[in-house]
Amino acid sequence: MGVAFARAGADAAVLDLFYPAAYSLVVGMLYIVGAALFRAVPMLFLGGWILLVGTIAPFFGTPTHYLVMSVAAGGGFLAGAVAMAIISAARPRVARG
Repeated sequence: MGVAFARAGADAAVLDLFYPAAYSLVVGMLYIVGAALFRAVPMLFLGGWILLVGTIAPFFGTPTHYLVMSVAAGGGFLAGAVAMAIISAARPRVARG
């Protein structure tokens, strides 16, 4: 789709906004589908967060949207990792054997 926009004469600034947003929307949808397949609630939250960031970031313009996407999306992954570490540490360990 981005190549079609470029061939149709889209400005480079528009394409600079389109490509990262499109990729993040695809990744967010993949996370949501993965959450449905594996019944993983954390993946659902991360997918929703990535979709939200990918939708809002282009409104900040070029090149600020790169900063917004990296800090917000990366921060979302960091928050998810911390939450999963806390949840897994709180679960009781089951002895095998």
